Amino acid sequence: MAEAARNLPPEPLTVEAFLAWHDGTDTRYELIDGRMVAMAAPSPDHSVIAGNVAVLVGSKLRPPCRIVVEWGVPKGERTYWQADLAVVCRPWRPGEPPPAPRALVEIVSPDSADHDHGKAAGYREIDGLELILLVHADRRRIERWVRDGDRWIVTDHIGRGRVELPPLSLALELDEVYAGTSLEGA
Repeated sequence: MAEAARNLPPEPLTVEAFLAWHDGTDTRYELIDGRMVAMAAPSPDHSVIAGNVAVLVGSKLRPPCRIVVEWGVPKGERTYWQADLAVVCRPWRPGEPPPAPRALVEIVSPDSADHDHGKAAGYREIDGLELILLVHADRRRIERWVRDGDRWIVTDHIGRGRVELPPLSLALELDEVYAGTSLEGA
């Protein structure tokens, strides 16, 4: 770990310099106002929830839409966030700028809740983005943010039930999202 710390580039960084840099480890980083911030390793429940949502949403999408894991979201010249999942509905080739996502998903842990809510607020400015899901890893709760013209409508889904995802013409059952986690029977 000390080796990685010695290899950090001088800050502040631009998004371009951040994307060109690699420390030779598996550590994941985000760029916040030109400063690199290491991301904590996901909990087992976080990983299972992300996998469940990826399968549940990805299996219902039709081309060219597809689910992408760990989608990078540039925000200006000095910020680059990492979303847990994205739905992208435009084809693109390596070397081309990635298209704007249609939907973004963050798996929220107690330690990341403030940061993830701040990211979601920033995501709302992305042209073409229609849906943001904040899926909590410590309780059965999904916050759904849906674009409605110039405004966003936020609804909370807590416990059991179904979360409609109108921009994607599909729905998620909370029991399926939380299957295989410590919250499965809660």
